[in-house]
Amino acid sequence: MKLIYSIMDSSEKPKKENPRQFAHILSQLTFGWSIPLLYRGSRQGLTADDLTKCLPEDLSQDLGDKLERKLYHGVDCKRKPLQLM
Repeated sequence: MKLIYSIMDSSEKPKKENPRQFAHILSQLTFGWSIPLLYRGSRQGLTADDLTKCLPEDLSQDLGDKLERKLYHGVDCKRKPLQLM
């Protein structure tokens, strides 16, 4: 599977660290970590050079694997009636 992923994703990865990764709790709650990016985007627009690395918990392969596990778990379990309230 790893070979397929590496063939499919041959694009260059961002080199900048994600500012949210090291932001303190108040900055994360108020999205203060994003202000420099928003300011730069409003002044000169954003390019691919402005992209940052994904957070470890946001990597697509990990999220896809988690979704697949939940899907197979849901198929194996008995279907429960939908409860709206």
